[in-house]
Amino acid sequence: MNLAKSAISFYHLGLTFLVIAICVSAILVIKVSQESRKLFAKYHELQVDEQNYQDELGRLQLQEGYESTIHDLELKAKRKLEMFSPQLTDRWFLK
Repeated sequence: MNLAKSAISFYHLGLTFLVIAICVSAILVIKVSQESRKLFAKYHELQVDEQNYQDELGRLQLQEGYESTIHDLELKAKRKLEMFSPQLTDRWFLK
């Protein structure tokens, strides 16, 4: 009889431990799920930021290319064709 009581007691202890373990696991799954959603939202936000930075970099590279082309044309005009910007004294004003 004593052995049967200890077996039932051990059974209840094991069952209690199992229920507690299941509840803790469920809570952890919910917590990890929520953290995963937050991280995915942050990842998506960072992807949008990266795309915006890539667009801005492209625009800046185009602008730099345009400005360097104008600068190169001015240098070629000065060196090869000996062209210079007119000075204030070289200008004629019509009335």
